[in-house]
Amino acid sequence: VWSEPQFHEDLVWARLASLRGQLLKDEVVAHPDQLSRLLESAQILAASSSESHIAAAYAAVTSLANAFTSRDAIRQVLHAVLGQVGNFPAQDFSGKRFEVEAQGFPMKVFSENAIRRAANTLTIGGSSVSLTDFQFKLWETLSNHTSVSISAPTSAGKSYILKAFLRDEIQRGRATFVAFVVPSRALINQVSAEISHWQREIPGLEIITTPIPDSYKLPQFGVFVVTQERLQLVLANHSGFKLDIAVIDEAQALASGPRGILLSNVIDRTLARNPSCKLIFAGPNLSNPEDLSTPFGLRAVPEKTVRPAVDQNIILVDVDELHTDKIHLSSWIDGSSHKIGSHDLEQGVENHIDRLVRI
Repeated sequence: VWSEPQFHEDLVWARLASLRGQLLKDEVVAHPDQLSRLLESAQILAASSSESHIAAAYAAVTSLANAFTSRDAIRQVLHAVLGQVGNFPAQDFSGKRFEVEAQGFPMKVFSENAIRRAANTLTIGGSSVSLTDFQFKLWETLSNHTSVSISAPTSAGKSYILKAFLRDEIQRGRATFVAFVVPSRALINQVSAEISHWQREIPGLEIITTPIPDSYKLPQFGVFVVTQERLQLVLANHSGFKLDIAVIDEAQALASGPRGILLSNVIDRTLARNPSCKLIFAGPNLSNPEDLSTPFGLRAVPEKTVRPAVDQNIILVDVDELHTDKIHLSSWIDGSSHKIGSHDLEQGVENHIDRLVRI
């Protein structure tokens, strides 16, 4: 399948058809043979161990499902392929969206789906949660190792697992103070908002985003969401402060000049206070994530994936040279640009500020 040019042409067509329907509301027409060919190819590639094959299978079925939402056969193949590739969060979402249940599958497919789902299911915070293959393996690694380095795309689901793991450790009484060390104030606001519900689930928990002066006592337990500068001040103000778990988000920042040096210093001081602190490095597409821990005398266990949990598209937008109220859309697929179509704006786009506001 992979060596057939026709498959790759069909896949590009499906991705563009999905985007035309979503962005331009165009009605897409397909030949039945083309749909059957692509659906069969997706099921074959979903059984491969190659990340490229699995990504292509995922892109094919999700694109067809978006472009042809009313076709039952496409919905069923989507549900089956998502189970084949172990993406059960997406399978749950698509099942609700398209009203598809695995019980309607042939017995062999149903049984395989049920067995694989059971193998990827954990109890987190009192609830049963089915994870992707990568998320499940990451949870197991976090549970069994002191130092972990994670390399995964933004949409791979690593942040969900990291947050769930830290919450679980606090709830079980295995951690008193944990920290998300992030590179910017914007991320402080984002992460603290995402975990704010923990305070309803864990009585007495405090979420700290600013340095606590030395004149104030530390809470009994809490989550610090801070930059390296703020964590440095907390360490300086409270000589007895120790972290049990530290997540270094966007860990590639260790190589970025003065702030990287400061981050390294903060990690050194954290480990000096508590050599048993579980240190977790996380970043997108790191070539050798295990090397991040070496300067601190640790041997981190790497967890790597290049497979996103959602399909992603890069959309290029060009303003028409003669008519500034018309834009041309294209998608960047496999190293080249493919035309999606054109769209008329209510107002013309005269400069880069207009582009930010109106496109």
